[in-house]
Amino acid sequence: MLYIIAIPIFLLLVVQMSTRYLQDIFIFRPKTLPKNFHFRADFPIEEINLVASEGGELNGLWLKNKNPKGLMLYFHGNAGSLQRWEKIMEELLPLGWDILIFDYRGYGKSRGRRDENLMFKDTHLMYDWAKQHYLPENIIIYGRSIGSAMASYLASEVQPPKLILETPFLSMSALFYSYYPFIPAIFSFKYQFRSDIYIQKVKCPILIFHGTKDRVVPYSQGIKLHQLAGNNAELVTFVGGNHHNCMTYPLFWEKIKIFLAG
Repeated sequence: MLYIIAIPIFLLLVVQMSTRYLQDIFIFRPKTLPKNFHFRADFPIEEINLVASEGGELNGLWLKNKNPKGLMLYFHGNAGSLQRWEKIMEELLPLGWDILIFDYRGYGKSRGRRDENLMFKDTHLMYDWAKQHYLPENIIIYGRSIGSAMASYLASEVQPPKLILETPFLSMSALFYSYYPFIPAIFSFKYQFRSDIYIQKVKCPILIFHGTKDRVVPYSQGIKLHQLAGNNAELVTFVGGNHHNCMTYPLFWEKIKIFLAG
């Protein structure tokens, strides 16, 4: 009788341990860069290096306009490094805001052990650096894909004047079970990323971008986040849009310009 009880418990523990390990592999797709890598851009940039907790090192880029309206603190998606994301920043820079973007631990030149608590601590470190150069009322927060979790969390903590979320998700468990709804809810998630909770604590105006054909983060999760955010949020829908092409829609640029000017 004891064996009948012990074997399922043992198997469950094995599944839990293995899936927690694999979560880092499936969630994060970093590209590392050597410490001597030199970023080249057609616009003014300054490389930023911060010492983070528990031996972490954060590498970022500060993109500048001549007469900035303020600062956009940008949290990027789960793939690549700043070598990739600086090209996307180049598209946003003409909006007139300076941009601060960092690689997460294990991405680019950033180093250190990664877990959810440390990543959230890092968002405060980035924000504190930004406050040394800009007034808090002039710092807006932008998060794309997995970066939407960092952005939503930080916004719930510091209450910026505005929050922008591109292809955001509710939580890591909600995202997982949207792929595998037939699997029993028995897994524990190393990374929770509860944007569904954080967004309800954000008091500033929120702009959400999402495509109806997003195969990475279902459009339904953008709808639900919009509902949870309440009256201070606007959901901009791109019919036929996927996870990667929101910025190719003229509506994207129309809405973000109105939002930033408001």
